[in-house]
Amino acid sequence: MKCKNHPQADAIGVCVGCGAGVCEQCRVTLGGRTYCQPCADRAFEERPAEAPATPREQAPGAVTSLVCALIGFMIWPLGIILGPIAIYYANQAREAIRANPALDGSGLATIGYVLGIVITVLGALGVLYIILMFTCAFSGFWFAE
Repeated sequence: MKCKNHPQADAIGVCVGCGAGVCEQCRVTLGGRTYCQPCADRAFEERPAEAPATPREQAPGAVTSLVCALIGFMIWPLGIILGPIAIYYANQAREAIRANPALDGSGLATIGYVLGIVITVLGALGVLYIILMFTCAFSGFWFAE
């Protein structure tokens, strides 16, 4: 096969736009595909301009949920209070994302929700343990008479 623009040169590829043979000198590569110059110009003009990437808006409460959960996880006594707060804000964020799928922060809300549940349960177990220890200590359970 010969080049459509240079009949004396052998074609090294075929234009995906028109199917004509193209030589090394005429070949234009766009997106890994071989074009002749007129088809490449047409393909470049028809390609829509890429919109610049803009950051998506976070769902209200997603970040707050995660921050409350992390602080409550790191500081045990605060976890008893911050766990339910993290769950509340995570639910608000998840509802906002369901209402408007363009909002971001689903992962943050999910992590805040799960950590909120974990620290709430651990906090409740810790409080029950402390109550049990004081009750046993002051009732004389450990002391033989």
